[in-house]
Amino acid sequence: MSFTHNARARAGEVGISLVEILIVGAISAVVIAVAGTALFQFNRLTRLQQDALTLDHQLQKAAALLGHDLIAVAEGVAATDVLTLTVPVHTFGLAETPTPLTITYSVEGDTLIRDDGSDRLVVARYLDDVDFSPGPISTTLTLTLTVALREESRTATWAFSRRPSD
Repeated sequence: MSFTHNARARAGEVGISLVEILIVGAISAVVIAVAGTALFQFNRLTRLQQDALTLDHQLQKAAALLGHDLIAVAEGVAATDVLTLTVPVHTFGLAETPTPLTITYSVEGDTLIRDDGSDRLVVARYLDDVDFSPGPISTTLTLTLTVALREESRTATWAFSRRPSD
């Protein structure tokens, strides 16, 4: 071994050759390209999954709040992007006439807002389209809500039924 090393040293062949460096560089470039592509795809899939979860959450939140208010509604009027509800509020333990509470759902930009006069609550974000079935609310309100974020979009149509009045 030392004889070969000493012979190469005398002949001026110390170190690694240019061909060896080029081969190592080419192999490294291929490994980095494959790893980078895999990482990019993983990141993209994770972002798409997160967007889908966000949109589903927005739809679920809107359905829960609207369903809660529409069950108790005494009367209401729907326009294309505004819903006005009058809900009777009973004082616990008192048998008196309920106080009417007006709740308005409106679209502001890409956000659905619930306003009950004392508090404004964001119901859903990333709205692409909201359509309340226009007119007075008799027994059923149909709502179509579309939310969109980057490449994902979700649409839901609900039919909310009012509680029968006494």
